[in-house]
Amino acid sequence: MNQYINRITDFFIKDKEQLTSDALYKVRTLAKIILWMVAVCTLMVIPQLLGYFSEETPFFLVIFFVANLLLMKFTGRELLVSFSLIIGATLIVIYNINETGQIYSYNHKWLISILLLINFSSPKFNFPFLIFAIVFQFYSYATTSDTLQGIGTKEDYFFDNLAFLILPYPFLYFLDYTQKTIQHSKIQNR
Repeated sequence: MNQYINRITDFFIKDKEQLTSDALYKVRTLAKIILWMVAVCTLMVIPQLLGYFSEETPFFLVIFFVANLLLMKFTGRELLVSFSLIIGATLIVIYNINETGQIYSYNHKWLISILLLINFSSPKFNFPFLIFAIVFQFYSYATTSDTLQGIGTKEDYFFDNLAFLILPYPFLYFLDYTQKTIQHSKIQNR
């Protein structure tokens, strides 16, 4: 099964024969993430067309992720694709948060997926993105109306969103530190 999935992902990898096994693994993983998102967003289009929800934009997400797959195929620049995904996904999540209730929006939880993508592609940007996400929480809190009743207080959602963002950060830092230690020991053993 994995070889079939690799064949599909390899279609989107430019010059895969020239990549080291570590680089190929990373690019394949990125392609699999994007393909997974294309599949999930495509499945979300069906209930949207049937009228079950309207606040999301799965059709545009499908186009966004397919465009990133094509960018990967034709440029072969994994970092460019990663940053395109990070910037695009951040803008989409912020748009959805603003459209679905500001601090009350469940879309705040999607910011953690962007943090994970950053950790995968460029861990040195984890902390700056975390600061951005925290500042955005304060902005969202400040701009949310107090008129929504019955779903909890703004403060409850604010602290829940902050905890959801901050609590995984030490784990991500530990993963990055562990990866650097392993790479350093590989270099010394050569």
